[in-house]
Amino acid sequence: MLEPIKKLPPNAKGQVRYRFVVDAGTDPETGKRKQLRRTFNTLREAKAEYARITRKRHEGTFVPPNKITVNEWLDQWLVMKAEDLEPTTVYNYRVTLDRVRGKLGNVRLQELTEDHVMAWMQWALQGGAVCGAGGRGPVSGSRRLT
Repeated sequence: MLEPIKKLPPNAKGQVRYRFVVDAGTDPETGKRKQLRRTFNTLREAKAEYARITRKRHEGTFVPPNKITVNEWLDQWLVMKAEDLEPTTVYNYRVTLDRVRGKLGNVRLQELTEDHVMAWMQWALQGGAVCGAGGRGPVSGSRRLT
């Protein structure tokens, strides 16, 4: 079997680098084979990443890198859900999701962390909340109607 990690010739700065290419499955839309190419400064880093990726592929848990953002994913999700929802529900989802889009929309979905979500939640609880239909902000405590 051929060695999967190749030693690259020195670059302009004289640095030797290491690269490998692995199969990342097939593109569900086109059916074409996808490959993942990774380059590292040291052989040790390359071997460790190659082992991690191949282990995850064999376990069936490998998720190839994707550049989709939270906004793009929310657009796709909303189109899919809209088929089964009333127009008013879709509208309410859009209004609610706009709050997420403003703070998290440009984050890549694969880079979204719990810290991002917790920071957004703190922002929303401390004044990022949108006023209700009646023009009043969030209600704290109970209110008694007379």
